[in-house]
Amino acid sequence: MKMESFELLPGTKQALGRFFGCDPARVALVPNFSLGFNLLLEGLAPQSSVLLLENEYPSVDWPFGSHGFTVHRVTADEHLESRILEYLRKHRVDVLALSLVQWVNGITVSPVFLSQLKKEYPQLLILADGTQYCGALALDFQASGIDVLGASGYKWLLGGYGNAFFLFREGVEAHIRPRATGFNATGGDLSGAP
Repeated sequence: MKMESFELLPGTKQALGRFFGCDPARVALVPNFSLGFNLLLEGLAPQSSVLLLENEYPSVDWPFGSHGFTVHRVTADEHLESRILEYLRKHRVDVLALSLVQWVNGITVSPVFLSQLKKEYPQLLILADGTQYCGALALDFQASGIDVLGASGYKWLLGGYGNAFFLFREGVEAHIRPRATGFNATGGDLSGAP
């Protein structure tokens, strides 16, 4: 089974990369969104100022509190995109983290909006949870403006529990330096250097 996984995992990264418009070398496979997101936040600068939506899904919201980040919030209603933009125009924010589909009301954040936001604020790190989005709506990761997209496969991707993925935009490594690594994270480089 382990030997078969050496073919299955790269093929899975290739398929995800093709499906979502991301270089397969920038696709990471993890057991679930929560674990991957917490590992990701370990690599963020602790002084980062974070903007979240009110009533955000706990797997997106709680890790910022447990990691001690300064968190600000905007209301997640039908005007949430204009609320985000208004907040960014008045305050310094390093990270915007949000679910593309809000779990309490189904309001969807447009990847087109995030792309425009990224053009206006190129240094803003945009982290998105696509668990409720991926598989239900089309997403071109490269065009989206999202820096890191994570999603568990159990919703509309119909992958069952125990599988998730993260997509990384080129250059995001300048903002995130994870403290955890392993053999697959080094691309098979036996020197152990990430």
